[in-house]
Amino acid sequence: MKKLLNIGIFTLMFLVIIGCSSRDSNPIAPPGSDSGVLSGIDATPVFPLIVSDTDNSGKPLGGVGTLGCFFGELNLNTLETSFTPLRESSNALNDSLLVDITNFLAVAPCTDCIKLAGVALDENGNPVLTIGVKHPFAAGKKSEPPSSTNRLDLHVFSARGFIISDGVVGGGFKNFELLKQKIPAWRLLNACGYSSEFDSKWDSILKTDATLHPFILHFDDYSAGNFATGNESGFTNIAMPTGNTVMAMGSDYDYKDYVMQFPADAGEVFSFIYSLNVSYGLSASGRSEWLYPRYRVPQYCQKSATLVGLNEINNHLDDVNATSWADLYIEVLDINHKVAVDDVGDAIEKMDFDSSISVISIEVPDISETTIDITDIEAAYQGGYSRNKQDPLRFLARIENTKLAPIGTYTGLIKVLDSYPTDKNMNINGNTIPRVYPWEDPGEFVFTTEEWATYGVFEYTISLGNRAPNCELSLSSNSILGGATVDAQPGAGTNDPDGEIVLYEFDMDYDGEVFHVDASNTDGAAVTLGPYTNDTGNDIDLLVAMRLTDNGEDAQSVICTADLTVEYFSPIIFFDDFDDNSENWQFDPDEFWGITNGYLSSSGGTGAQAEGQGCYSDSIDGGENFATSRTINVPEMPEGYSIVRLTINHAYDTEIFDFNPYDFTDDCDIWVKPMIGSQYKLLTTDGQLYSTSEATSSGGPSFAGEMGIDPAFGADYIGWDSVFDDPSLAGGIIKIKFRQQADDGIDNCQGGWWIDSIKLEFIT
Repeated sequence: MKKLLNIGIFTLMFLVIIGCSSRDSNPIAPPGSDSGVLSGIDATPVFPLIVSDTDNSGKPLGGVGTLGCFFGELNLNTLETSFTPLRESSNALNDSLLVDITNFLAVAPCTDCIKLAGVALDENGNPVLTIGVKHPFAAGKKSEPPSSTNRLDLHVFSARGFIISDGVVGGGFKNFELLKQKIPAWRLLNACGYSSEFDSKWDSILKTDATLHPFILHFDDYSAGNFATGNESGFTNIAMPTGNTVMAMGSDYDYKDYVMQFPADAGEVFSFIYSLNVSYGLSASGRSEWLYPRYRVPQYCQKSATLVGLNEINNHLDDVNATSWADLYIEVLDINHKVAVDDVGDAIEKMDFDSSISVISIEVPDISETTIDITDIEAAYQGGYSRNKQDPLRFLARIENTKLAPIGTYTGLIKVLDSYPTDKNMNINGNTIPRVYPWEDPGEFVFTTEEWATYGVFEYTISLGNRAPNCELSLSSNSILGGATVDAQPGAGTNDPDGEIVLYEFDMDYDGEVFHVDASNTDGAAVTLGPYTNDTGNDIDLLVAMRLTDNGEDAQSVICTADLTVEYFSPIIFFDDFDDNSENWQFDPDEFWGITNGYLSSSGGTGAQAEGQGCYSDSIDGGENFATSRTINVPEMPEGYSIVRLTINHAYDTEIFDFNPYDFTDDCDIWVKPMIGSQYKLLTTDGQLYSTSEATSSGGPSFAGEMGIDPAFGADYIGWDSVFDDPSLAGGIIKIKFRQQADDGIDNCQGGWWIDSIKLEFIT
């Protein structure tokens, strides 16, 4: 240990001067209290030091230590308060770590450096403790010789007053499993932040379930003050430095209100530890430098942030929308953020290592399964300055109610991790070391700090959200034939509980993922979907979906479905394209009709002149020869269909033989016998089904081919669809007859029925 004795008293004093304020100096104390060992509390507890900086030989140069520690009790009913130092035994005179500081304790330099100035209730009924802290030693004078009481090397920084307690009877905490931390059930409403640095050591005095404890920063002057990089000591006024959160020797009390809020089951007495922790650095290596120290600021300041909280919450969280959100504008003060680094480690205004904000993590366990981690600090930056209390650094993060937590108030935790390396205190001489007795080896008391981090606790609310509409889909049928349609409309259970539905959308074959809008309206009227084709040979099961959207500020949409079976069914009743006689057309055996080459023709053929026995049974009276070609029984109308359609594709503008001197027409008669009513001949609205000629048959208007200039055969063939719709055909009979008629009395002719295809089908 001899090799460490020259590092100076400054490094050690914060471990041992913890009885710096006596109970007698407190303005408030419960009657009958006396000094001595406190019941249930270790009167000689271990108070730690975290070393953050070492020299090349491993000697401690700076860190965080405990300046004062008190046990307190607050009666929440009477507001009676006790505030007792945890160092009242004679062991206090034997404290040492690397040097003997008995002289400081013998002259009692700190009789009232921490003072409980008062207790009251705020306007909301919350207890408020007013606590003042000041430096235990007066500033030295350069005009006098250096001594144990005349020195200028004991200024400290970032004086944080911690209140350590679970707060409620039997303990209590809020668990943040992902960040591996617990906060107490009570709240310090105006806390600057939370820290876990000394939790394990505080537990040796007063065991708590909580691992994070709130603090308030005293002497919170973040300005540069009179620190000057050109001055060898660092401060132009070394006797009374200002700024940089310095707690200067000789300072007067800095009073802060500690505003506390307790849960309903807090009990009557709030027991707690008050611990004042400070950051420091080795400013003098021996007596000769006590009045001429050298402060390296901000290296001696706190490494982690001194303030973490929320500047604002832009809250749109609700209890029904998993994507409802809140934007958190996190505010941070970090005196070391982005300060330049000196690799040598000796620059007066630089850091030994980078000590910037590296990661911001948010845990909101009641609404999210994961943490929100901000690793791109620059992208999240919203403005502000790391040392400006009126305009601190601001970072943006978004949380969402992915777990659909109900209406209520919830607690979240923010962690601001500093980049300063923790492995710089991982050796025996540069570690976190508790107070030890002169006969003890400090190497046996080494412990580590896992992180340099400051936490912030915040509350957020989840409000009553815009309720999605109630959705019920009604179909005109849940089973239809292929080719049919279905009507869809909102069912009786469709409504919006807190507004109105402004859009109805329908997907005829919803796949459960992507909603395709096949029909929509704004009034909820029925829509017709389809037709649904099914040529698979099997039934098809589908989902019909309806999507409703309401008029809420955060509009809600909901999808409901109904099952639909599309049975295999061909709506085609009859079809022939005359490629061959596969449909077994029947012709009168006494005549010459036949089917050839894709059209129906007479034996006179396809453009070749035929002579001999003609086309007529009676050449004198122009008698007619009919070929009864087909009788088709039409089934009854299937569900989902409404029309029977006959489509004939035929030739038009044709001259069958350009050398034929005789006029003739080719007629196709179509007769219908409905299920109910009399047989009739199929006509169009203008008197003919195929109105391509003025020629008429003796039996009434019929399809007639017109004499023209272009041949109807071959590549120049032109087809024409003629369509007839009649719902009464269902259940009836259709008879199709072909005939040829001429009135010239000549017993030979050429010609044919130039019909390419016939189709009879059901239509929806």
